[in-house]
Amino acid sequence: MICNQNEAIRLEPIFGEYNYILLEPLNYNVNNEVITVPSGFITDGNTLPRFLWSIYPPLNKALRAAILHDYMYDNAIMTKAIADDAYKKVCRECGVNKRMMYIALFFIHFFGKGTY
Repeated sequence: MICNQNEAIRLEPIFGEYNYILLEPLNYNVNNEVITVPSGFITDGNTLPRFLWSIYPPLNKALRAAILHDYMYDNAIMTKAIADDAYKKVCRECGVNKRMMYIALFFIHFFGKGTY
C-alpha cells in the first residue's frame, strides 16, 4: 500500500513561497514501472487557490498523490492521462474523499503547470 499514515512525508518549507522541498525520496508503482520522486524535488502540494485552503489545505491526505502528480507533470513522465490516473489511485489508497479528489483535479488542471 502506498499510503501509510504512520510514515510521514518529510518536507521543508521554502521561505517566502508556498512551496516545499522533499527531503526523502518517494517510490510509486505506476503501470508496473517504479517512479522515484527524488529528494530535493520542489512541490506546492495540491495546486489549489488560497480561498479553498480552509476546507482543502494543500498539505492534506492527498499530499502523496500531489507530489507524484507534480513530478510526473514537471518531467513529462508517461502521459497526462496516466499521471491523472496515478493521482486518483493514490488518493483512493490514502482515503481522500472522492468529491474533494475531483475538485482538486479540476483546480490542478486549471492552475497547475507542467511540461507536456
